Amino acid sequence: MIEPEKKLLLSKEEYKRLVACFGEGKPVTKQVNYYYDTEDLRMDQKNITCRLRLKNGSWQGTRKKHNLDSDISEETTVEVYNGVCDNTFTREGLILQGEMVTYRMILFKNDICEVVLDRNTYLGHTDYEVELEYAQGYEKNAWKILGRITEVLLPVC
Repeated sequence: MIEPEKKLLLSKEEYKRLVACFGEGKPVTKQVNYYYDTEDLRMDQKNITCRLRLKNGSWQGTRKKHNLDSDISEETTVEVYNGVCDNTFTREGLILQGEMVTYRMILFKNDICEVVLDRNTYLGHTDYEVELEYAQGYEKNAWKILGRITEVLLPVC
């Protein structure tokens, strides 16, 4: 599956502003991502992310090949047999490198795009981001949505 997406890292204050403008009353879901790689991080060096996600009690495994020249990544679903202990990645000899807990709020979703607001915690650090996934051929629409989000983030004079 081809996945075009745009991400914007936010400050905590910007995150709060977007929640106030677009997220009032919207549910927040928790997901835990587990990341796998070789001991010497060969997958990362090849721009490949190997991730298991636990969300709403269900496991999903994904291998994502990032294209550094564009916003497009190619995702492949992989088998999860028994959570973090037994999955495609462990059977390939990859090892668990870490986990990230994400609290996600869907701000907007339709057939063309989805805009989510994330609060991520990993390695004792918390960051915030807005992520926009969109259907191929709709990049102009994605830029318009990001423009609207940026307008909200601009300081008021």
